[in-house]
Amino acid sequence: MRGILRPASAAGAAGFRLAVSTAGGLVSFARRPPVWRGALALGMLLTVLLIHRRVYQYLFDDDRFTLDLQTLQVVQRPGWAAEGLDFSLMPAPKGKMSLLDPNLVEVVAEYYQRSPWVAEVRSVEKLYPNRVRVTVDLRRPAAAVALDRGVALVDADGVRLPGLYPRVPPALGTLPTIYGAIGSPAPAGTKWMDRAVSNGLTVAAALAEYRLSDACPISVIDVRNAGGRRDPRQAEIVLWTPARIPIHWGRPPDTVKYGEVSVAQKMENLRRVLATYPNLAGVRGVKIHFHSPFVEKALAKNTRR
Repeated sequence: MRGILRPASAAGAAGFRLAVSTAGGLVSFARRPPVWRGALALGMLLTVLLIHRRVYQYLFDDDRFTLDLQTLQVVQRPGWAAEGLDFSLMPAPKGKMSLLDPNLVEVVAEYYQRSPWVAEVRSVEKLYPNRVRVTVDLRRPAAAVALDRGVALVDADGVRLPGLYPRVPPALGTLPTIYGAIGSPAPAGTKWMDRAVSNGLTVAAALAEYRLSDACPISVIDVRNAGGRRDPRQAEIVLWTPARIPIHWGRPPDTVKYGEVSVAQKMENLRRVLATYPNLAGVRGVKIHFHSPFVEKALAKNTRR
């Protein structure tokens, strides 16, 4: 077989013609000009896009990839939230969405972010065919606030958490209760705007930081005298142990009044008392808001007044 390369005709100047002589005669093949090649490529692209769109729409409407939004719920909780807490979320959004819907992640994230328990939505991961995995940071209770009909929970930022409980849920351990709040309780998901509650939370944070709960558990943070509203000559905040032993704390940790010792000094004073009186045995009361702690010893059982 021999190939003969001939110039293209004027009508096809942009291409070339290849003439091949065979036993059956002369056969020629002409290359299409670039304009026809572009048209062919465009047609193929449009065909692919049309097929892709139809396939996408088919999968978009497929029930196998559909998520019922009303099934969203919390399925894994940290240990402190294992039981006894009101973990009901906001009413679930109605309707269904496909996992192929580009708005799905935003819708799910906004739903969880509305929960009073959720401080931040970390991620929303699609799990095909019809599930999502949501990772969130939960608000952990830092204290309880005593109310007329029970106790409410607040986190370290003072945000009210859902639920009203007869007592502190056992799963939260030795969570202190702030006693003496004034005004109306904050709605769930909003910050408690009572200054006395804020004072109690700062004390709870200090107790957690210095980790004295094992040596000296605190059940109540009494803020009834916050701001000296009952008696300016007495400690504004008093801590109570489960054995009803008062520990006079003094003013709130953020006070700037002259003569108030630091939180570190108060904690050191309490450590010194506990070293001498483990679990405050034999003690009627302690004052730790002076430079040196003052201990009021309990009367002997056979002592008469």
